[in-house]
Amino acid sequence: MTRPRVAIIGGGITGLAAAWELQKQGVDYTLFEAADRLGGKIVTEHVGGFTIEGGPDSFLSGKPWAWQLCDELGLRDQIIGTNDAQRNIYILKGEKLHPYPKGMRLIVPVEDDGLLASKLLSEEGKRRMLAEVELQPYDAPADESLAAFVRRHFGPEALDTFGEPLLAGIHVGDPETMSVRATYPQYVEMERAHGSLIRAMRSAPPVTPDPNAPKTAFFSLRGGTQELVDKLASRLTGNIHAGLGSLDGRLLRDTLQKSTPEFLSAIITTPAGTACELLKETLSGTEFITRLEQLVGTRDSEVFSIGYRKDDVCHDLNGFGFVVPRSESPYVQACTWSSSKLSGRASAEHVLIRVYLQMSFTVRNDRGPAVEDRVELCRNFLQKILGIQNPPILTHARRWHNPQYKVGHLEHLAEIESLCPPGLYLAGSSYRGVGVPDCIHQGRIAAQKATAYLGVTS
Repeated sequence: MTRPRVAIIGGGITGLAAAWELQKQGVDYTLFEAADRLGGKIVTEHVGGFTIEGGPDSFLSGKPWAWQLCDELGLRDQIIGTNDAQRNIYILKGEKLHPYPKGMRLIVPVEDDGLLASKLLSEEGKRRMLAEVELQPYDAPADESLAAFVRRHFGPEALDTFGEPLLAGIHVGDPETMSVRATYPQYVEMERAHGSLIRAMRSAPPVTPDPNAPKTAFFSLRGGTQELVDKLASRLTGNIHAGLGSLDGRLLRDTLQKSTPEFLSAIITTPAGTACELLKETLSGTEFITRLEQLVGTRDSEVFSIGYRKDDVCHDLNGFGFVVPRSESPYVQACTWSSSKLSGRASAEHVLIRVYLQMSFTVRNDRGPAVEDRVELCRNFLQKILGIQNPPILTHARRWHNPQYKVGHLEHLAEIESLCPPGLYLAGSSYRGVGVPDCIHQGRIAAQKATAYLGVTS
């Protein structure tokens, strides 16, 4: 009798993690990827002594799924932490870099003194933020936007200065439309239990760190994040078909209609828009497709990695970088000083800087400004803020489509999952978390559900 097999659609980190989990469970699988490489947004290039990350440059340690997978793959000795002696981050205001206030945890001023000493807010703005400590427990009846939540707790200045560039910026999102429950559920729970986020954090017991976790809040790998993809791909023993150019919806049709014994379950890890296109042949006109289409929205961003000679940079780059409120720039979202943040990203004679552009604010037509114009835009910005006069010796760009978790996202997703045909599972950044650890977790959970559906025991 033929062993039941699972089709995995998409070879990004979610699909690879799903394959790994199926393999551990003893389930046969075949992975299909349109691109000629695996890893999706995780891509590292080594050029002229620089280690260039096209997508994420590090992984969050507090969500354990990335470092746990590294451990399983034997990559523990390749893990490197961030250079926390240079952990400073800054906010751009008035074309000057201001240190992030001491005692702030993202947007929550746990200690008054740091915020009071900061020049980032007016005196009224500071008083408004610190008055949040008086808020009483509140169980919000429905989801709301991140902007509404932040204004209600800390006021409009806090939203413009901290919430929009940092909280929304992490998701390349619009705070006026993005779901607070889907993006910052911990804040919603704090509000329900304590009312004030300040009071919740001040009263929280000390967190006992996992002794096996990396020692810094973020970590990477010596040779770049793609080491995780390469190692994972090398350990997979199932059938992997990459470089297909496009993916065929007929495979899913046959699987869902049970017209072929080859695949009895499918895990789709592509963005929601691609999933819709693949499933329309079989499920067109169904409530499932109608609901799934509503998750398709994305916002474009572009990451420019720019290398300079160290002697050409007069700024000390003492920190991880800075974020940029929209009031300061209609296009630049943030800037990471990569060679300060992580070891081995540039030689001792060079520095590497990453500039993040929010393309939705710069597009003047369907294609947006030419890449040469965007490079010049980044160079002019760095000249103005960091005083870098001489041209770079390297410029590298990657453009991405970023999923948007709009208000009501989780409720909407629950409806989609309730309508999902038996044996079909959706996972990836369109659904329950955009970070690499979240995607790894989603892929493994989907594989466990497929295994249970097939009746296979580990």
